[in-house]
Amino acid sequence: MTYLNSSSRSQKGSNRQNHIKMHYLSQEIYTSHPLVSENSLQDPNNVLQSWDPTVPGLDNPCGWVGVQCNTQYKVQTVNLIYNKLSGQLVPELGLLSDLEYLLLYGNMITGTIPAELGNLKKLYQINLRQNKLSGKIPSSIANLPMLHSADFSDNGAMLLILTLCAYLLPTAHPLVSEVKALSVFKNSLQDPNKVLQTWDPTVPGLQNPCGWVGVRCNNQYKVQTVNLIYNKLSGKLVPELGLLSDLEYLLLYGNMISGTIPAEIGNLKKLYQINLRQNRLSGKIPSSIANLPMLHSADFSGNGALCWDFRPTPPKFMGDYPLCKK
Repeated sequence: MTYLNSSSRSQKGSNRQNHIKMHYLSQEIYTSHPLVSENSLQDPNNVLQSWDPTVPGLDNPCGWVGVQCNTQYKVQTVNLIYNKLSGQLVPELGLLSDLEYLLLYGNMITGTIPAELGNLKKLYQINLRQNKLSGKIPSSIANLPMLHSADFSDNGAMLLILTLCAYLLPTAHPLVSEVKALSVFKNSLQDPNKVLQTWDPTVPGLQNPCGWVGVRCNNQYKVQTVNLIYNKLSGKLVPELGLLSDLEYLLLYGNMISGTIPAEIGNLKKLYQINLRQNRLSGKIPSSIANLPMLHSADFSGNGALCWDFRPTPPKFMGDYPLCKK
């Protein structure tokens, strides 16, 4: 579990006043390694009001605005783009060991980039463009094994000790069909937490969905994972999802998605796991899903009035529903 530890009142007004509030990832860190000062971030839009572990129900950062966690309840994404935030980055960000996306572009963050960001071995995308950063871009970032995209453009007096552009893999071109499929899906959803703000191929640097929040690609730069769990998304699934020919993981549980499950999901021949539990889906669970050759797990439990259009075989298929009437 992560947390935000407040410092003593005597520390307020110190040179840490501009440090960004962040979480630690375990009870051990909670008790022994305070991160930042209380109320240390200038937040004129009050987007971080939920970042308060003293409020009942907010002791877990997985429910905070701009924070997304993985299935182990460790922070996977920090997305605070275009919020007029000011302050400084802190070395303690390097303690977020499961962090994959650090998206802070379009703010007014100042100071330097901590070398400790090089400790984020799972980091897939970092975007700090359009801020007021200065100093060195640390060489430690160059050796991150999972890093796909690092954008530091449109900042202050940056001393570039690395030749890093918006994409570390500029030769990777997105497939039009995949961009279309994900764009159609986005447009079918209501997104109160704005987790899909990066799903916009018209924005420079975001033409490739491999850099979008919740999307992971394989070595051929084709979409392999869509992970949008617990984001209060509502709306409907779309048939175009069946165009994601390399998709292995479709993880949408813990939202409020309604409507039916498209039969086109059965076109995803590489699908290994689909998890749609705890939504508001109804209708048939398509028989096309039953024959997917790579499928290991399919969880539809905790939905509405679903029925099986085939005879499910547990534990692969999960969901206590009747067979559909012919």
